[in-house]
Amino acid sequence: MAGKTELNQIEALLRLSERLEHSTSADLLLRHLRMFPTLDSPALSHDPATMHRLRKLLHQSPNLTLLSGGNSTDRTFLITALANAYLQEGNPSRSVVGWDLHTASWFVPLPGVQYLPDDVSEPHTLRAPGVPLQLIVSNGLWERFSRHRAHLMNCALTNHVIVADGLNGQRWRREVENTQIRLSCVEIVGDSHRLQVTLITHSQSS
Repeated sequence: MAGKTELNQIEALLRLSERLEHSTSADLLLRHLRMFPTLDSPALSHDPATMHRLRKLLHQSPNLTLLSGGNSTDRTFLITALANAYLQEGNPSRSVVGWDLHTASWFVPLPGVQYLPDDVSEPHTLRAPGVPLQLIVSNGLWERFSRHRAHLMNCALTNHVIVADGLNGQRWRREVENTQIRLSCVEIVGDSHRLQVTLITHSQSS
């Protein structure tokens, strides 16, 4: 192995792992990996019926899915898991774009998503919403920026948009009253190790 790369620290770690039991080596590696949220993760896979409904929901487009409940970490986990499911379970030309107000330090970031600092000003708008097979996500920004809300609602007329924030579901529904947006509401309850997820409603606004 010596001389194959210039990453001496990685080579040293691999040499150390060679002297350990395989299970111990795997534990050593996994301890330093960031979380990769999916709908098959243990925090969600205990409820296969609801995960099946969420997978079906990802095929709905255009649609606005509002994700509430839990805490900021729970919502970040679920919106990332949904986006990963969208990328993994469909057409390979699918893509994800959007914004997240959380640092991708404990989880693997989504390709195409901008991870913004907490003191960010109004985020930019997408130049070409309505691109086929494109999921749009926004995490932690809905309540803070009114123009961003309006932009997301406009995008939801042509794309599936998933929004995560700490607002009450009824308040969210009031935000999209008198629009033609197709609306779904997903609520998180339970603790972070065993999330309970409820698909509250799936309706056509008028």
